Amino acid sequence: MDTKLIIIETTTDDKEMANKLSHLLIKEKLAGCVQVNQINSYYEYDDKINNTVEYLIRIKTLSNYYEDVKEFLSKEHNFELPEFISYECKEVSKDYLDWIVKNLNK
Repeated sequence: MDTKLIIIETTTDDKEMANKLSHLLIKEKLAGCVQVNQINSYYEYDDKINNTVEYLIRIKTLSNYYEDVKEFLSKEHNFELPEFISYECKEVSKDYLDWIVKNLNK
């Protein structure tokens, strides 16, 4: 099993959706931990600068789960074009990584 910890980020404008996605990711053993934070997003759309309250969803999982998480989010997300950003953690404590692996293998 690939034990490289990655973090996948996405956002939604709906708090209930953020909670639903987080719960399902844990339940389906696609993530060992999910964090949700309220943020303000600024972006340009239709030649207008927008400011929107969104919820940042940080998904902690293993790199071999990447495609499964991406597929899950594509199906379950409320956005037509959801943000999907991932990065590999350069360093992580062995105990924390072991805990993530254990939670994904139950």
